[in-house]
Amino acid sequence: MKTNIPPSYTAQPLAGWNMLEQGTGEVNAEGATRLAKLVRTNINSTTKQDDPMLTTVSAPDPHTTIASQTFTWSQGIFFKHQYAKGTSLITKYQTYYALGVVLGDGVVLGDGVVLGDNTVLAMKAMIAGDSGACMLPDK
Repeated sequence: MKTNIPPSYTAQPLAGWNMLEQGTGEVNAEGATRLAKLVRTNINSTTKQDDPMLTTVSAPDPHTTIASQTFTWSQGIFFKHQYAKGTSLITKYQTYYALGVVLGDGVVLGDGVVLGDNTVLAMKAMIAGDSGACMLPDK
């Protein structure tokens, strides 16, 4: 499983900035590292939605203290045009964390096919279309 969940979830929200301007907030290396160390290493294609994602029963304390300053983590993640919040994002496996699914301008579903910015890339032949270029594998 490859994910940017720990840095997003543990980010420090910035005072005076809205979510559009700041995203999830300022990078919190201590919190991201602490959370990443708790993520199970045996997650694979057979892992089911809502299976435990951490090696612990409960979520870590969502606070970081640096130089005597304590702040609460954002505890949220952006998914394309949506923002989700809550401990289930880190305590329960979500299928959109799976390898082969890319969150961003498009969604990847399949063997080596990437959709992003109106462009589909795959294996060989290239076809131009209204919304961009499409490369298709040989049959």
